[in-house]
Amino acid sequence: TFFFSNSSDDILEAAVKLAKHATGRRNIITFDGAFHGRTLLTMAMSTSRSIDREGYGPFPSGVFVAPFPDPHASDQEAEISRALRGLDRLFATQVAAHEVAAIVIEPVIGERGYIPCPRAFIEGLDQRCRDNGILFVADETQSGFGRTGKMFAIEEHDIEPDIICMSKGIASGFPFAALGTRRVHDDKWTPGSHGGSSNGTPLGCAAALATFEVLTEPGFLDNVSERGTQLADALRVTSLSTSVSSRLPTSLSASISSRLSTSLPTSLTASVSSRLSTALTTSLPSISPRFLSTRSVRRTGSSIASR
Repeated sequence: TFFFSNSSDDILEAAVKLAKHATGRRNIITFDGAFHGRTLLTMAMSTSRSIDREGYGPFPSGVFVAPFPDPHASDQEAEISRALRGLDRLFATQVAAHEVAAIVIEPVIGERGYIPCPRAFIEGLDQRCRDNGILFVADETQSGFGRTGKMFAIEEHDIEPDIICMSKGIASGFPFAALGTRRVHDDKWTPGSHGGSSNGTPLGCAAALATFEVLTEPGFLDNVSERGTQLADALRVTSLSTSVSSRLPTSLSASISSRLSTSLPTSLTASVSSRLSTALTTSLPSISPRFLSTRSVRRTGSSIASR
């Protein structure tokens, strides 16, 4: 079932309210470096930057912050294990698992640098949710609707969240947001206990439907994935070339960079500058983890077409 609203902040608050009614519990867990919004509750859930919270406290209680794996750690398997142990320690020392209504996470961390959640970490969270009757809430505000090559980033992990929060790309920038959940949870949400004055507006619904038409066109999401791979490959080559150049005399670095280029796979030997220029000027709205697929749109008849 679905609940419509007009902003990501409101839909995150709605998800927390639903989780509390559905479970009868009062606490939630978020993760270090997350960003969920700028209302008092969603600020309490966010730890990406102190400036977003400075001067606004105190914040609502019942929000606990668990560790998130450091993407720069050399041993990712050990780092994921460390983060999951940190969550288990939180259960043991700060809030009992049976008192937690929901775990809320961005499948791609948005404001701390675009960091995809490691599969093993997501799987560990999902297992702990199922073992303890905790609802798994996926905040797809920034990662949903084609921005990662899938309709939703959580699809990469074969996880079905109990609640999914949608905004931004859902209506190509038009103020519209939605919450999706299972009927079994919605049935426990007391009728009349949540609502809004301008939820599910006709214009918002029309913009969302038109956006869906574009995103579900044959080959659209495949192209997003291909352009993402193209940009990532070019950036890796640029990074490697720059790293080599910065450590060697100019004449030697130029020679090595030239040989490096000719030794790479055919798909990567094209001019890096040309590929970057093409990717950034013609494809960025379709491949950037934050602004993929529907950042720039125009109305054409009854649908919205990407440009």
